Amino acid sequence: FSKTKVFRTRMWASIKRVGLVTFGVGLFLGVATEKVSYPVLKVVKGSSMWPTIMEGDVVLFKCPVNSSKLSHGHVVYFRSPQDPDNLIVKRVLKLSGEQVGTEEVKGDFRCVWLPYCRCGTNRDSVCETCGERKTLLVPPGHMWVEGDNPLLSKDSRNYGPVAIGLVRGRAVGICWPPSRMGWIGDRSTQTSIF
Repeated sequence: FSKTKVFRTRMWASIKRVGLVTFGVGLFLGVATEKVSYPVLKVVKGSSMWPTIMEGDVVLFKCPVNSSKLSHGHVVYFRSPQDPDNLIVKRVLKLSGEQVGTEEVKGDFRCVWLPYCRCGTNRDSVCETCGERKTLLVPPGHMWVEGDNPLLSKDSRNYGPVAIGLVRGRAVGICWPPSRMGWIGDRSTQTSIF
């Protein structure tokens, strides 16, 4: 009876060790190759993403984000390019290699962060003096993000393209309050504001 008990104890100890090692190696490989994701809940502060996300909403994010799978319309949270201690939630509008410019959208002119043209006269989409169209090419490894509430959002229009390496997660849904529970769409079929 004693030998059987010792055998079972040793067997379960071996199984636990093998299981823990296997789990640890699998988790390491999954995270290293970004094949494993984990949920993160964040309480949103501010109203820059209104009406999609409101202040006080608890949002479920999928972390980490595989940068090759980021696409237009995804809502992401990332470290502020101006203050790394601050996390920001915005929508991806443009990706590496795409142009950002100013244009008229449904009667509302939205001034974007763009360099002045060579003659430095104004920030219209086309300079009346030199005829240069002011656009910005989003550099490799960067994205252009904006809040859904343009009047209250500090975003790429203020600080320019954001490095994709700053992204920590992609919004999946709103978990709280119950009246707002639901999935967060990517608006990929919606016309871009630029």
